[in-house]
Amino acid sequence: MHPLNNVRVKVNRLIPVVFINLQRHMPVLHKKKNDGFSLIDVLVTIVLISIILWTSTTGIVTYFSHRKQYLFMQQLYHDLKWARIESIVLSQSIRVASDGDWCHGWVVDDQETQHIFKRHEGIENCRIDFSSFPSLTYFQFSPRGRSDEQNATFTFFDQNQKIMRIIINKAGRVRWE
Repeated sequence: MHPLNNVRVKVNRLIPVVFINLQRHMPVLHKKKNDGFSLIDVLVTIVLISIILWTSTTGIVTYFSHRKQYLFMQQLYHDLKWARIESIVLSQSIRVASDGDWCHGWVVDDQETQHIFKRHEGIENCRIDFSSFPSLTYFQFSPRGRSDEQNATFTFFDQNQKIMRIIINKAGRVRWE
């Protein structure tokens, strides 16, 4: 077949234009085989995955940090309630004491016999403000489960923001807010 058989003529008023269908006679240079991913595709994918992982890991780390602090606060709350119940059951004074920094942990003991009922280890990155009247580093329940001369408040902070408070009144009632 002769190449000029596919000649079409377009007539314009001023200039005649000839179109030749050369697709059959020229090698195809513009077709691309899709054998895989290009380097740019792989790099963009890696960048997107790394951004997603970075944002999710910071959220996960924050979640576990808050969860650990929440469990720490809950443990103190339950130890205070347990100490009150034990003081009533045993008919003796039970105290919950720390070394001055409640984040380092506390012990539940009998002040007279120095018998330790419970010991709780502290956690890092914690801030607890303990205020009581009179100002002490422990809280004591009487044999009737009361704290006749002492009110106390434990305030928990996370990045200088108050999270929760545990309040103990003179009747020995432990509550949180």
